[in-house]
Amino acid sequence: MQKAIDVNVGKILERVAPVCDGFGSVPRDCRPLFDPIDYVVFNGLSAHGEVKSITFLDVKTGGGALNRRQRQIRAVVEAGKVEWQEYSIEARP
Repeated sequence: MQKAIDVNVGKILERVAPVCDGFGSVPRDCRPLFDPIDYVVFNGLSAHGEVKSITFLDVKTGGGALNRRQRQIRAVVEAGKVEWQEYSIEARP
């Protein structure tokens, strides 16, 4: 029972982390995903209207560690294997 409570508290804290003291990123720059990582941070967007960098950020509570998928994502980002794509949808009359 305590484990379930701890998991639920952790999920709540993940959602409110951007407004906590010491978070380190501007809350308005953060966009939530929550799975497989918690946030994509567009650094500089709200203050300057210009993105200076993009950060993939995961919130951990109670000594939590990255899971296998999150470690894979970190490795891909650190290896620079990140790209930009656009998808266009044709409107039908």
